[in-house]
Amino acid sequence: MLADSDDDARTGAAGDAAVAVASRSVVVLAETPAPGRRPRGVDPVILASLAEAAGIAPDWWSVDGERHPVSPDTQRSLLAAMRLPADTSQQALESLHGLAEDQDRRPLPHVLVRRTGEPARVRLGFGAGASGPRTWVTVKGEDGQVLRLRATPETCPVIEFTGRDGRSGHALGLELPPLAPGRYRIAREDQPDLAGALTIAPRACHMPEAFKAAGGCLASRPSSMR
Repeated sequence: MLADSDDDARTGAAGDAAVAVASRSVVVLAETPAPGRRPRGVDPVILASLAEAAGIAPDWWSVDGERHPVSPDTQRSLLAAMRLPADTSQQALESLHGLAEDQDRRPLPHVLVRRTGEPARVRLGFGAGASGPRTWVTVKGEDGQVLRLRATPETCPVIEFTGRDGRSGHALGLELPPLAPGRYRIAREDQPDLAGALTIAPRACHMPEAFKAAGGCLASRPSSMR
C-alpha cells in the first residue's frame, strides 16, 4: 500500500488480506513480486509474438531440406542480444511494447526503402488523443538539395493502424513526390532531434552497355562475397 487519504501512516505490504477502504477516501496500491518467489518464466505465445515482431524466424531449413524450429531458449538468447529481455512474461510484454513504440508509433520511421516509381509514404506518428502534428518535413538528398513539405491533418490523411503489440496508433501519411534513386535524410521541423533514412533504389542493377552487348552475366558464390 502506497497511500491512504484517510490515514497518512497507513503504508506497507497489504498481504493477502482484504483491504478496508474508508468512505470518500482514496487508497493507492502497487503490485510487487512476492519475496522469495521464483519467476514463472515466459508464456510461449508472448515469446513467439515478441520474436516475430523482432524479426526472428520461427524455423530454419538445412541444406538437405530438413526443417528446424527455433527453440524458446534460442529465441530468448537472440532477444537478449538485441536488448529485448524476455525471461518472464512481464519482461516480454514490456519489450514488445517498447519495440512497438520505437518502430510502429515513432514520430518518424527509422528507415524507409522504396523502388523507383513506387509510391513513397512517410508515416508521422502522434500520440493518442492528439489532433495530429502541424509541421514541415524536409527531405535532403546526397547532393545537398532540400525538399520541404507541409504536413497537417488537412494536407495528409490520418491513418489508424495496429502496432506489433496489438495496440492501436495514429499517424499522418505524407506522400512524397517522385524522387531520383539515391539516399535521403528525412526530418521533422517540430522534432529536430529525430531523423529517418530514405532509400530510393533502382528497379535493376546498372548494366554497362559494353557488358550488355557482349551478352555476359555475373555469377558468384554467396560465401565468396564480402
